[in-house]
Amino acid sequence: VANALISAILGQGAELQRFLFKRDPANLGKLHTTGLFRHARFINHTGFVLNDLGTVLLTRSWVPLLTPFGPIMAVYILHWQVVPTVVAHMAEKYGDKWHRYCKETPAQYVPLVF
Repeated sequence: VANALISAILGQGAELQRFLFKRDPANLGKLHTTGLFRHARFINHTGFVLNDLGTVLLTRSWVPLLTPFGPIMAVYILHWQVVPTVVAHMAEKYGDKWHRYCKETPAQYVPLVF
């Protein structure tokens, strides 16, 4: 239950915060660096992986680890395929604002750790 709650807050909660930020006309063209994204640049991805790990814990089986939608594949896809694409896009779109955000928020996934 705790894992489901934490993964929902980090994954869907972060996405909801970003949606509300982007929906406000005053934030048009601005980089969202507040809320949960203040702590880690891809904290929403952390929530998604925790959700997948919850499936492994719930089923008490190692098999979901190896499925195409399991946490190992999710980490691989997110870290080595999705994130580099997003980083390149954000750097191009926001320039110095993105680079400053990266310096101010060094954690990519887990605050103060990674």
